Amino acid sequence: MILFFASFFIQIIFWITMFFLFFFKSIKKKLEKQNDFLPLSVIICTHNEVHNLIHFLPQILLQKYPIFEVIIVDDRSDDNSSVILKDFQKIYPHLKTITITKAALEFNPKKYALSQGIQEAKYDTLVFTDADCFPASENWLENICPTPALPKGEGDFFDLVDKEKHLKVGLGISLYEKEKSFLNQFIQYETVFTAIQYIGFALLGKPYMGVGRNLVYSKSLFLAKKGFDSIEKITGGDDDLLIGKIANKKNTYICLEQDSFTYSIPKKTWKEWYKQKKRHLSVGVYYRLEVKILLILLQFSNIFFWWIGFFLLFSNFFLILNVFLIKITLNWFIFAVINRKYFNSTNFYLLPLFDFLFTIYFMGVGLMTFFTKKIRWKD
Repeated sequence: MILFFASFFIQIIFWITMFFLFFFKSIKKKLEKQNDFLPLSVIICTHNEVHNLIHFLPQILLQKYPIFEVIIVDDRSDDNSSVILKDFQKIYPHLKTITITKAALEFNPKKYALSQGIQEAKYDTLVFTDADCFPASENWLENICPTPALPKGEGDFFDLVDKEKHLKVGLGISLYEKEKSFLNQFIQYETVFTAIQYIGFALLGKPYMGVGRNLVYSKSLFLAKKGFDSIEKITGGDDDLLIGKIANKKNTYICLEQDSFTYSIPKKTWKEWYKQKKRHLSVGVYYRLEVKILLILLQFSNIFFWWIGFFLLFSNFFLILNVFLIKITLNWFIFAVINRKYFNSTNFYLLPLFDFLFTIYFMGVGLMTFFTKKIRWKD
């Protein structure tokens, strides 16, 4: 009974905190746009994704932004990617390609590919997305990299840029295309819930992750913090572990404008989705201790709340039922209003069901990830 009520209060505290952060906190990370633009280097790694390049790369190349280059790092593809990229280069002079023919033995393939792109980047402000992503609009770059106005003295934006006015760390949002399947609706829920967590933690001054499908950081900061050193062999973590390493409450800004979003094609089967989430969850053990403790408290409090609560219903039905109703209603309301205001993604009518199913997902995928020795970037 004590564990059940402790879990209940942890959940209530989390959702009330998120509500106040998203609706009442002055989000100083939202930068002011000016007429002068930062030159940008957009970096995309690809491996056997010729179909995605054909469909989505033009949307990146045709952004309404005055000065930017797009760097495609083709990592050992054996499809027609190189042919398509050469054709694109004839049309778009700001497209640069890097071809990797052999994987580095002591480096994770994705991080090695990213490192090559970063090394060749002409500009200091780097924007990252994936080959299977497309921007919300032709103004994506303008919104994900708003030009910061340097204040005259100590101010909200002072630490977000260096002396050359280069942005340091920007956390964007990346959602998935909507479909009618139950799997897709659960993917939408999980994606928004993850966004609420990492944006909420960043608003608390504890940025711990971003998503590589929509991420900004400076080349100079990356090099100053020794890039992927210490995490170069880990599969995954090129976004969350790196952000945990280089971001702090002073140098990180957040983009919640919908034109700054990117969208991805969701997995079509439970098997494909499971493989993707197993890779994502595998890096959680490398988070900072403080972040791990907070995330463990959040996830396990929800697990204990649901599963212990079910058993307690048999002995204290009306008391436990009322507690369930309070938690579900509060969780439902806050998630729904945050989703509607910022993301407009998931079907909030199914939130109570997804909240319960998330406990099964976390236990099932988490345990399988723990016992899986080798996880790949691409199969």
